[in-house]
Amino acid sequence: MRKYHTYATINFVIILMLVPSFAKAYGGNFNEPDNFRGIKWGTSENNLNGFILYQEHRDQTAYTRKNDSMKMGGANVGKILYIFTQGAFTGVMIKFQNSNNAIELRKLLFEMYGPILSDLSEKTKYSEQYHWIGETVSIIFTYDKGSEEGDIVFIYKL
Repeated sequence: MRKYHTYATINFVIILMLVPSFAKAYGGNFNEPDNFRGIKWGTSENNLNGFILYQEHRDQTAYTRKNDSMKMGGANVGKILYIFTQGAFTGVMIKFQNSNNAIELRKLLFEMYGPILSDLSEKTKYSEQYHWIGETVSIIFTYDKGSEEGDIVFIYKL
């Protein structure tokens, strides 16, 4: 199930990257980051050291980072994937588990990036999903209460 969830999320990231008009239509006003952990969006994968190949799929490559901190705010995360499309840094996928980490990460995202795009966000008794859609960067927080698994995806539009 986890492998399917990873593939499904990566495919979702690919779809969002292929449809930049979606972001233009819903472009919001939030504090868009110009980097993730010091790596600027669009940076060439050839210019980076300390990355370990995780997965390749068509023109996308996912890496983990050697000695990467698995802490974000007060939360522990299980995995951070750095995604490169056609050799350029275009996304991050952060995997986490349990409700305590979900609460801490959601709180951190709201503190860092401000209000969400409410007409795309959803909270039910089974899951939560929040969207920050910007001109160049979109962020999606998803948490499934049944499996107690979640992810945060950052997408940079080239």
